[in-house]
Amino acid sequence: MKNWKRYLAVLTAGVMGASLTACQGSAGGADSKNSDSNTLTVSIWDNNQLPGLTEIMGDFTEKTGIGVEIQVVPWDQYWTLLEAGAQGGTLPDVFWMHSNYSQKFMSNDMLLDLTDRVADSDTIGLWYNKTMFDEAGLDYPDESWTWETLADAARKLTKEDGSQYGFSSAATYNQDGFHACAAGYGGEYIGRASGIRQGGDSYAGILDGGGLPGQ
Repeated sequence: MKNWKRYLAVLTAGVMGASLTACQGSAGGADSKNSDSNTLTVSIWDNNQLPGLTEIMGDFTEKTGIGVEIQVVPWDQYWTLLEAGAQGGTLPDVFWMHSNYSQKFMSNDMLLDLTDRVADSDTIGLWYNKTMFDEAGLDYPDESWTWETLADAARKLTKEDGSQYGFSSAATYNQDGFHACAAGYGGEYIGRASGIRQGGDSYAGILDGGGLPGQ
C-alpha cells in the first residue's frame, strides 16, 4: 500500500497546476483513514479543478486498479479538516498543500518529501493579445523572453492616455503575481531565498516603468 500511495502523489502533482502532497501516513507515520482499503483519498479546495482531476484519477484507476475518492473542501474549512486529521491520524492520502501552512506540517513530519520526484508542481502562463502586438509592430512572446523583455514590451504597448496598459497582473505576494517573477530568477520560498530580491526588483520595474496599472 505504501508504494502506490507514494507513486500517486508524484503522478498527480506533476500534471496538476497545484501542489499535491502525500501525508506521512503513507510513508510510515500517522495512518490515513483508508490505509486498509484499496482506495486512495485525495483532498483539494478548488471545485474548478474537479473535472480535470477526476479524469486524471480515472486514468490512474484504469491502469492500476486502485480506486480514488476525491474530496473537495472549501478553503475556509480545508485547513481545519487537515489539522483535525493530523491530530487524529485521519489525514487524506494525498492532498493539496499551501506554502503558508506547509512548515507546520513539515515540522511535525506529516508530509512525504517529493523534491526529487516532481519536476514541476505549479504552472503560471502568460496570455497575450495578438491584436495589440500587431498594432504596435512587436513580435509575439516566445521561449526566449525574459522578465526584462516583458517589461520592455509592456512599456511599448502602454498608451499615454491610460486607455491601454502593456501588462496586467495582480501586484500581490502570491503565485499569480510576485511569486512567478521571483521564481524566474531562481527564487524559492521554501528552502532557498536567492533570486527573490531580483524577482521583486524586476516586478517593481514593470510597475514603475508605467507598463502595469497602479494598484
